[in-house]
Amino acid sequence: MLIFNFTIEQIFYLAVLFLSLTTVVITFGVVWRVEKKLDISYKFLILAVIVFTVGVFFDNLSALHQIKISPEWEKLIKALFIIFFALGVFEMRTLVIETEERAVRQKKEASQKQKILQEGESLSNSKTSDKLKV
Repeated sequence: MLIFNFTIEQIFYLAVLFLSLTTVVITFGVVWRVEKKLDISYKFLILAVIVFTVGVFFDNLSALHQIKISPEWEKLIKALFIIFFALGVFEMRTLVIETEERAVRQKKEASQKQKILQEGESLSNSKTSDKLKV
């Protein structure tokens, strides 16, 4: 019979590692289904999540097995995470701004078409009333 004697800290690290791996799988599912700019954004985000998961794995090695990782590696992992995360968020921001601008343009075009149609109808109505007067 297996008996695990994990501390609260070790359980926490294992839970974070499990959730990190789950996030990798879920994000891969999103990347598989999206296209173009959104795809680029999620690729950066998946890289950030993978780097984060590697960092959590190294933390687990430190917490569970007392294996020390060089502080330079820890700094590199943190730096890579924030770089990839920032790039992913920047790409997502760009996509949202482009989508908003496209929606505003479409609204303007629709209102211009509506004005043209209304002017055409008023001209048509005035011609019809002129013919009736004659």
